[in-house]
Amino acid sequence: MNLFAKKPDEHLTIAQMITPTNLEDEKRKFLFDENYNPQFEYAQEIPESVLTKYGDVSSEHLQFAINTLEHVKKNWKTEGAYLDDVEGPMMKREEVEKQLHAYLATLGLDKKVRVFFSYSYIARTSVQKDLIRIRLPIEYREKSFLGTLHHEIGTHMLRRINEEKQPWFEKHAEFGLHPYMDTEEGLAVLHQLIPLSQKLLRFESLRYLAVYLGSTSSFSSVFQQLEPYMEDKLRRWNTCVRVKRGIKDTSKAGAFTRDQAYLRGGIHVLHWLEQHHFDLTPLYFGKLAVEDLEKAMELSPSFQPTLPSFYTDDPNAYKANMIAIQTMNETSKM
Repeated sequence: MNLFAKKPDEHLTIAQMITPTNLEDEKRKFLFDENYNPQFEYAQEIPESVLTKYGDVSSEHLQFAINTLEHVKKNWKTEGAYLDDVEGPMMKREEVEKQLHAYLATLGLDKKVRVFFSYSYIARTSVQKDLIRIRLPIEYREKSFLGTLHHEIGTHMLRRINEEKQPWFEKHAEFGLHPYMDTEEGLAVLHQLIPLSQKLLRFESLRYLAVYLGSTSSFSSVFQQLEPYMEDKLRRWNTCVRVKRGIKDTSKAGAFTRDQAYLRGGIHVLHWLEQHHFDLTPLYFGKLAVEDLEKAMELSPSFQPTLPSFYTDDPNAYKANMIAIQTMNETSKM
């Protein structure tokens, strides 16, 4: 027995645990030779179970994902043309900070929430309790950034704030509650599409496909297979890292499956909303799966959740936006 072996850090989140410690070195090697498969190192050993914590790799929505990506390719030719048209020009950091703090202020959260920028983050944006982390360089666009705020603050953060007031807060297992990742991310991606005229689940389809490819292919192979839908090499690198994080030798098949939750969850939540008259209120009782909403309302019958302004200002407009997402993505055919 090695008495000096380093014990796993139980305080690390999964995202922190599976972030390679040599990411920048491997990035330089890969961008020099795109046939190279990164050899990632981690602060601690990654159990195999971590890779599938959010479900096994699935092909259930694979054809939907491919159809969506082919539709974009046919109508816009390149991802760059699609982004310029649908999401607008790139923003500057000062513009991002100004709009972000204004959004927080409308919810009375500008004094409570801390915002950090770093080149080391893998996710473009992430929220953890009262922290917002933003990856540099800035990759937000003018037409879509409001949707990002709806996603991160109007969905994740508000559901968390409501969750903290509930009897099941930090006691999900005790109350027999289901895993909520699909509902959490699915609802967030629907809200992200609200400000856009083209409400396609394109980005979610790209992530879904990337995970599927990663489960059977090497890092370099996934990178090459995604090229028809994502010509920007740095963006493609980040997508492949998301899929292969947690794996040491990325020449081997395997994937961190979380990124399939966005498309899978979006379709599932959209169907739930349609069946429940597009009433958003139960979904804001906390960080809950749709399967537990009736139980939550029975446990907290008098609870009045804090709801996002994009719903409270005009519930009919919210309903119209969700129907537009259904129509544009033809999810009823799934």
